[in-house]
Amino acid sequence: MTEDLKKAIESLREVSPKLNAATDEANRVVALVEEFLNDECSIGLPVEREVPELFERVRDFDQTGETMGRAIYLAYERLGDKYRIVLKTVAQTLVADEDDRYNPEWEDGEPGKKIAWPEATRNQKLLSFPILLDLLMGIASQANKCIKGVAETTEAVEKILGALKAE
Repeated sequence: MTEDLKKAIESLREVSPKLNAATDEANRVVALVEEFLNDECSIGLPVEREVPELFERVRDFDQTGETMGRAIYLAYERLGDKYRIVLKTVAQTLVADEDDRYNPEWEDGEPGKKIAWPEATRNQKLLSFPILLDLLMGIASQANKCIKGVAETTEAVEKILGALKAE
């Protein structure tokens, strides 16, 4: 037991500087992404991605017996007066089908707490950081979807207006 403890302590001495460096690097990258999205792109489109490793299964406090959970999302959305990379907590309820069997689907409830990513705990940061790439791809996808929607709607409205003028 003493030998195992010595090995664990030595491992912690070895790994802790690496963990600190990894956290510092993640902080730097998220700050760069926020700066890019806000200052260079001015792309105020809310997008979120779930962080599965941070999901927490809990019981409802009103004793209904429903299975409840709290999901955490890495999101890009307004916080205060500007868009930020945030962690957002959402309460979820396990959905039952018509035979009262539970499906592996969760129904989102009201959003809960939302904090700027730099204010999150180290654990939350390190577990949510790998989702950042998917979040960026989601923002790009949402931007392209919006552009396409505006183009299609503009074309349709202009056709209608042109037809009305011709009458």
